[in-house]
Amino acid sequence: MDKQNTIHKIISRHPGKKLVIFGAGNGGLYIFYHALERGLEAEYFVDNLKSGTEFCRKEVRSPYDLMYEDPENLLVITGINQQSSITSAVQQLEGMGFIQGKNFEIPEFGQLYAPANYLDPLLAYSRMDDLPGFKVTRSPGKNPLKIVCLGGSTSDWSFGGFTCWAEFYRQYMEDAGISVDLYNGAISGYHSALELLKLIRDVIPMKPDCVLLLNGVNDGNQSPVAGHPMHHVYTGKVFDKLKGQADNSDLEINSALEGVLYGPEDHTSPAEVYFRNMRMMDSLCREFSIAFFPVLQPTGIFPGKNDLQLPLYDFYEKVTADIGKYPFITDGTLWLDNQLPLYFDYIHYNENGNRILAEKFFALSHPVIRELKK
Repeated sequence: MDKQNTIHKIISRHPGKKLVIFGAGNGGLYIFYHALERGLEAEYFVDNLKSGTEFCRKEVRSPYDLMYEDPENLLVITGINQQSSITSAVQQLEGMGFIQGKNFEIPEFGQLYAPANYLDPLLAYSRMDDLPGFKVTRSPGKNPLKIVCLGGSTSDWSFGGFTCWAEFYRQYMEDAGISVDLYNGAISGYHSALELLKLIRDVIPMKPDCVLLLNGVNDGNQSPVAGHPMHHVYTGKVFDKLKGQADNSDLEINSALEGVLYGPEDHTSPAEVYFRNMRMMDSLCREFSIAFFPVLQPTGIFPGKNDLQLPLYDFYEKVTADIGKYPFITDGTLWLDNQLPLYFDYIHYNENGNRILAEKFFALSHPVIRELKK
């Protein structure tokens, strides 16, 4: 799974071509970085869901804008991980006359995490694990504490085939004589709004002793439904499709449907939305006597020079400038000391990185957890 060498080999096979990246997300970000290392800067991104926005200070266009390019001088690299999305991208590119290996390349990264192949009316999407949306690891010990982990792909139990930091954390607690049943509810792509909604709907009824949360990147990287930061962009895709089918179905309530509403528009900045969501989660956990340990996750791009002027870097600058106002949030941006060998890419961690994160979470929470066990 050597992604870096994969990207470099692809670029070397297409000298002198204009680069366009298909996918304005974490995969596209990784390709953007490593193409720059080879001296090739992407002209723009294409994305079916995010066209009309910006990513890495580059324009995000519709994939169909590629039809205006000279295919002989174009290299499109997909920054997509899920197989279903890869298949769709290939069909779209081939439908426009592009040829794999000549005009576009699909890096063989493998399936980086378990499919999120269920619709969720509140959270946009989820998966069926031991419980809907939760992977459960039970302790062999007596009277275990119930600890819930929330977050995105950096906490997703299935990411990259690595042992997740939350599982190392559970092992450290067991080694310290504290039995723990771990409920890992992290799903790749979730941001703080979805974590808040999941806390309300799923976690509080579980009556956990503790909630661990590692987040931040998706709040700075993800594009929600425009003007509606509580909704994942995939929610918009699903409801737009449903609306298109409503005229030929029994979906209407008491009259024919006229559109989709997400509430009044809210153009609050991503950093302010992040703090607002975190404050609500903290208030809910205190109300229901749940120990809460939220951590702003480390990345391989912050702190440091913002040479690419990335929106994610801007988000982290704003959040770290104000995080002292909210002492319940731990600033974990230096937890890995910006050490890239601990990263799988610039955002996700390898197994060594996950071990260190688990040690940090253990040191942060163990004094409180030890008292809960008494």
